[in-house]
Amino acid sequence: MKWREMIITAFACVFLIMAGAFGFSFVYQILFHPDTIIENDSEGSAEWQFEQAVYERDILNPFSFVEEETLLQIDGEYLLSDFYHINTELYSDVFHLAGLDWADIENANITTYEFRSDTVEYRNYGLRLLFDIVLGEENGNNSMMIVADKEETPLLFMCKGLNGSESFISYSVEYADLPSKLFDYLAEIDEIFESYSTYHLCINAISDEVPIGEVRPPGSLEEYCRYGEWQVYSDSFVAAYVCIIGDKNFILYYDIVSDIFCGYNIALNEF
Repeated sequence: MKWREMIITAFACVFLIMAGAFGFSFVYQILFHPDTIIENDSEGSAEWQFEQAVYERDILNPFSFVEEETLLQIDGEYLLSDFYHINTELYSDVFHLAGLDWADIENANITTYEFRSDTVEYRNYGLRLLFDIVLGEENGNNSMMIVADKEETPLLFMCKGLNGSESFISYSVEYADLPSKLFDYLAEIDEIFESYSTYHLCINAISDEVPIGEVRPPGSLEEYCRYGEWQVYSDSFVAAYVCIIGDKNFILYYDIVSDIFCGYNIALNEF
């Protein structure tokens, strides 16, 4: 028993000595070398700024999805064709949002990915498949992405040119200063998805984020966008208009060169 007490006492002494040493070192650093604290804080800030910049660029370029460990490439090129022929009206309308039809898609080079079941995208947002599509020469070899949920509903869609740009800007924009084309595009999305359950889950989730005391209009993206804060992320070719409403957001993609909106993301990613 005495040996056990001696061992416990010895460990306690060592712990107190170490704690005192580290504690004094920290207090000494604060009192006599505050510049090192500021430097460390600046380094943390710089790291945060870098991560924020990467995050913002990922918003602008959802194609970075395919580089993540959240996806597993599968042999499923035929699946997009199946989705189209099972639900022709929906997918035709979605392709039309970028000025395309099925004839532009069926001969494209399609790579299919599956979201891993242990990811947030799979568990929280029900995302299942991602189609990374390279269109033919007649469409400028442009890239297109479609992300479908478990109901085979395309929650993320974007078509863009192959051009890239090192320039990058981000800025806030007031609701009153949004382009009129944006509202027309939202109205078109609302009409396309009106009869789909995933869309109504999206709208209900956004509705919960409308400030208390506000009169909630009939639910639609076009209506609820007035309650959000708008942020734009842009390079020389594509702009992402992000509407943030509480913890929810949706994104519209705009092709600067062609002067048209070219995609959307209604997967309700949280900030």
